[in-house]
Amino acid sequence: MEYQNKENSLKRRVLALHGRGSNSSVTELQLRNLGISSSDFDVLYINGPIETPESGLGIEELGGLVSGPWYSWLPSERGDRSLRGHLCEAIRTVLSCIEEYGPFDGIYGFSQGAVIASLVNGLHHDEALIAALSEYTGRDFSHLSVKDRSFGGVVAACAGASMPLAELRERAGLGAVPSQLSSSQYLHLIGRQDEHKAWSESLAMTSHPHFTKVIYLAGGHEISQLQRHDASLCDAVRQCLRGESLVAQAPSASRDGDWRTSSSRSFRAVAHDVQIARVRVETNGLPDTLLGMLAAQPAQAPLLRWARESDPAIHTTYGQLLAFLQPGGEGDLRRLGVRSGDVVAYLAPPGGNATAAAAFLSIASQTCAAPFAASMSEADALNALERYGVRHMIQFAGVSAPGVAAAFTRYAQSGNARLHHAIASNTAPGLFHYAQTFDGFENQPGLVHRPEDYCVMLRTSGSTSAPKVVPLRQRDLVFNAAILADGLGITAADVTYSVMPLDHIGGLSASLLCSVAVGASITCDGQYNPQAMVQALTQSNPRPTWYSAVPTIHNATTRYLLEGADTHLDPDGKWRHHALRFIRSGAAALKNADRILLESTFGCPVIATYSMSEQMPISQPASLPVRAEQGWQQSPDSVGVPVIASMGIVDPATLRPLPFGSIGEVAISGPTVFEGYLNNPRANQQSRFLMPLAEGEALQSWLLTGDLGEIAPDGTLALRGRIKELIKKGGEQVSPFEVEEVLTQHPWVETAVCFSVPSDAYGEEVGCAVVLASTV
Repeated sequence: MEYQNKENSLKRRVLALHGRGSNSSVTELQLRNLGISSSDFDVLYINGPIETPESGLGIEELGGLVSGPWYSWLPSERGDRSLRGHLCEAIRTVLSCIEEYGPFDGIYGFSQGAVIASLVNGLHHDEALIAALSEYTGRDFSHLSVKDRSFGGVVAACAGASMPLAELRERAGLGAVPSQLSSSQYLHLIGRQDEHKAWSESLAMTSHPHFTKVIYLAGGHEISQLQRHDASLCDAVRQCLRGESLVAQAPSASRDGDWRTSSSRSFRAVAHDVQIARVRVETNGLPDTLLGMLAAQPAQAPLLRWARESDPAIHTTYGQLLAFLQPGGEGDLRRLGVRSGDVVAYLAPPGGNATAAAAFLSIASQTCAAPFAASMSEADALNALERYGVRHMIQFAGVSAPGVAAAFTRYAQSGNARLHHAIASNTAPGLFHYAQTFDGFENQPGLVHRPEDYCVMLRTSGSTSAPKVVPLRQRDLVFNAAILADGLGITAADVTYSVMPLDHIGGLSASLLCSVAVGASITCDGQYNPQAMVQALTQSNPRPTWYSAVPTIHNATTRYLLEGADTHLDPDGKWRHHALRFIRSGAAALKNADRILLESTFGCPVIATYSMSEQMPISQPASLPVRAEQGWQQSPDSVGVPVIASMGIVDPATLRPLPFGSIGEVAISGPTVFEGYLNNPRANQQSRFLMPLAEGEALQSWLLTGDLGEIAPDGTLALRGRIKELIKKGGEQVSPFEVEEVLTQHPWVETAVCFSVPSDAYGEEVGCAVVLASTV
């Protein structure tokens, strides 16, 4: 035990606790790295009661700076039956120091020490722990008061133990975390690469929101010399250990009068000093299941149509599809032996096909659907089957997918999965029947599929090459689709052209589900080709009034029209044979030059949006107030405003919100943002963090999108590329997206691609390749 400058009572007094397999010398180094010096603080360093033979994580890297012996506060083994006693001994050790040398203004704890510091600070309202401590020591601690044992400030650095906090308390016989929260200032320091990151975050969530601040560190389970150069971090540590308020450093709150309308159901308010946009949505009256969505529409209303069909009477109604998938219908999954919660994979015709649409709606409304693409390789398909835990695979007649077939044959050898065959109808768009069904399936228990259950699993590569599994809950998918439709302004009178593949979120949500949400009809097409699309938009009866697609499809279709200008375009260069009133663009950035050409060729607005599998939609242009004609508030190079999830722009390294005018990583937060990648703790650790929406509010879980962007004071988002694509030239980070945007504004440049090239002087340089326009 060491006490610095004990006799100088003018200094703030701090109690410091080390981590597992560590000692006071290590803690002293950590506090030095955090800007805590003997000139400002008297620090009492105490060692844990358990002497351990080996040093803990990261201490060996300190070299000759520190030496043993080493101590811990808690046993390292999860199954240690004396955990309750060890916990009480650790707390008794700290209380003894407080009684002899206290009181203290603040307490610092690292790793295990942070756990003990938090328990000691909240002891006065932890009846179970007080009872355990009284039994262990033979002393009566039942009359503890806040004044007796609380600190003005608690710094919990890289908090963590060998088991989650709830399990630790349960194993020690202490029950749940007390509901009454301490009013001490809490500063949680969390390493972004720390294996205990989730532990630290769970502890932070138990702190009082009015007195809590979280700061993320770039490293792992350590407080290194890098922290010495972070002035705002060191200032926050000093403030906390003095017991001074930290919430003034949080994002400023938005006043009620600051709410702006994004659509009839979506509203946003932007903070005054940093790029954080709060979103509020109204979901009252909306169904929360796919069955509810379908049932909310008139039974006789047309739902699915075939592209290029001239007879408007040929369609499948909402009522027909609802009867198809309900108990006893041809789409009742009990016919295949499916049980509640089973993952059902299916291989439907490609593109925005009507059969693929009906397959998704029927499967996802009863259990968890897993759409497969016919182009998947055997290795890729086998990986998906195993990660999804597929119990059934439905193969539609006429769909050739040798890779998927070979993968399922290998996968099914375990006997845990079954293959089923389905045959599409020639008379009713989308409807189908199963080749074989189980006798007496009607007597099986009904399929229970709750709003909170997963209804679809998709895969996304994100920022790594290894695919990640994105499970989406039924309620989230339904609410997101309704808000998307609300912002687009589509109604039951609209006709959607479905061309996007229905094994990705873009086709499922932005073509299919948003149309179902408002009772629109859907003209379904197969795999995209520009000639077929042009014919579908002109020959289908009724003609589609809007469509959603990626820039690749927009640009290819525009090129096809321009190359056949004599046939398709009028003297003004416009194509006037369609009935489209707007076009939605998503999934990838649509260059401004391409948007202008698309609008001038089609003669209708193009709505640039932003979304991802994990959250669909994220942003789209705000609707203008109701007028004679519908419109949207758009600005060049923007992708609209956040419409269902709150949004922030944060520093990619520190995760702190950035002021206006700065480019950072886009982060989103809200109840419909997916909860996490399936069985992928590393991806979840890297992509999630905690931050309040405004000062004094509860911590929210945020998802890092991997995209760079900036938010304007009105909430408009402009994307600036991907994090992984940044080119680091010397000390400057260059976005290739911004360079490409400038290059393509030149009339000679048709396409530009920027990339990193090695540089002896700068490490990396900006390299560019351009394709010149053919008319130059």
